[in-house]
Amino acid sequence: MLFRSFETHFYVEKGKKASLIISDIQGRTLHRQTITGQGFHKERINLAGKASGMIIIQLHSDKGVQSKKINVAR
Repeated sequence: MLFRSFETHFYVEKGKKASLIISDIQGRTLHRQTITGQGFHKERINLAGKASGMIIIQLHSDKGVQSKKINVAR
């Protein structure tokens, strides 16, 4: 079985809300998660069967949007 997973690290201020959105290069949402801030976060994301190639990780919070592109290999 092939697993396509990765770990992402980010900071959300305690008690604040944020959204973690993973999408493919065509803009299709692969994963969406609401985060309640606790400071430093470490999340494991599993995209098995959903995507390979370039994906975009976005963190939407009251401080704006942070984004990162990564390549998920087969």
